[in-house]
Amino acid sequence: MEENNVMTKEQLQEDYSNVYVKKVHLIGRATMAIAFILMFAPVLYMHFVAGFTAPADAYMACAAAGVGGWIAEPISYFPILGAAGTYMSYLAGNVGNTRVPVAVAVQSATDSDNSSPRGQMATVIGVGMSIFFSLIVLTVIILVGSAMLQVVPEPVLKALGYVLPCLYGSMLTMRLMANFKGSIKYVPLAFVVFLVCRYTGFTRYGLLTDIAVTCIFAYILHQSGAGKN
Repeated sequence: MEENNVMTKEQLQEDYSNVYVKKVHLIGRATMAIAFILMFAPVLYMHFVAGFTAPADAYMACAAAGVGGWIAEPISYFPILGAAGTYMSYLAGNVGNTRVPVAVAVQSATDSDNSSPRGQMATVIGVGMSIFFSLIVLTVIILVGSAMLQVVPEPVLKALGYVLPCLYGSMLTMRLMANFKGSIKYVPLAFVVFLVCRYTGFTRYGLLTDIAVTCIFAYILHQSGAGKN
């Protein structure tokens, strides 16, 4: 008699949690460590071998300019990308304007979220294909980019500046419609915090502050029982 090797839903979830997720972190941490070394190798060479140095305040300025995004972006994107998607996206780049919209679109098309094995697999495939496609597009742009810019009309070039806001707007709409009742309660607070940060000179850390305040508010609602629905 032929054996049935189809896994049950419980077995699939157990295999996903105990095998897949562990391997994702093992491979992801290893590849990120290798990428970290390779990315800093030229800088270390220039500093310790070639003798080129920069004042300490230059390093501090770079850190101050990016620390908000370094903390806020992974926190805000992880619920959408998941572990594997986060490793892949930050290794390839273009996280907010390419990988996250792709992940949201894939999850919406498959009617799943990133907390399930189905949603995670769909996200990984979608992000992986977007990275492959980006490599092709970037190669073409690098080879013929200058010639294309000379041919493209000026109004079209100016219109490209609206692409990123459109992407974020579509992402917000899809996430709200997926769970409108559970999501809409956080929008007014996030908007108010954004305005306060913008008009009080706290723009640099506005995103981090907005995420932190909204997460605290969500935690309070959850503890009180009001956010479980």
